[in-house]
Amino acid sequence: MPVYNQTLANALDIGQRLFALFVSNALPIVTGGAILGVDVVKSAGVAGLTATFQVVQRLAKFSIDGDLTKAEIKAAFEPDNGNRNIDSAPKKSAKKK
Repeated sequence: MPVYNQTLANALDIGQRLFALFVSNALPIVTGGAILGVDVVKSAGVAGLTATFQVVQRLAKFSIDGDLTKAEIKAAFEPDNGNRNIDSAPKKSAKKK
């Protein structure tokens, strides 16, 4: 039975999600940049990095206590439609000893 490291699993999950976020935000800009004649690489980079940095900021706010739960990771990647308070992290359950 393989040893399961929750920290490594979370890191891989976050890394894969950040990559997908970058690509999904950069692709529409590549298309628009190609149509309008704007430098495609720079505009795609800015779009992808902006979306990625927003999620990294949310993850940093959620990890103040030094621990990220799956609910916090999921909440960090949810789209912000202007009606969500970024400071309101999901409630953590009390840890039993």
